[in-house]
Amino acid sequence: MHEFNTFYTAVKLCGHRWTLEILTSLQQHPMRFTDLFQTIRPTPSAKSLNEALHRLQDRELVGRTNGGEGGLYQLTPAGRQLLPLLLDFLQELRRWAERYQDPGDQAGRHQAGQPEVTLRSSVGERGP
Repeated sequence: MHEFNTFYTAVKLCGHRWTLEILTSLQQHPMRFTDLFQTIRPTPSAKSLNEALHRLQDRELVGRTNGGEGGLYQLTPAGRQLLPLLLDFLQELRRWAERYQDPGDQAGRHQAGQPEVTLRSSVGERGP
């Protein structure tokens, strides 16, 4: 299924740990590494956050300015365009899960220590 390769590549990138947390944290304003480190919950290790930022920079979704005090990370135009798509997709997945998910799965997920994703969107609701 060659037509799905682009989709699988995008899902793989977004499936990496800390990708969604970083992108949503940077949606409001640029942040220093330490600000991101203190904002994201649960808190990643410094090494994990650094690796995730480099991965997002390599994919040109996050850029870094070389200003004072270590510079600021910010969404690139590609990152700003991708984030609303991801948030809409996640919202639709949440609606689907609420409708079809076994109620016992939710309790098991929290007991297993898996984090709950909080969706923040600056995108307005879309009509049909």
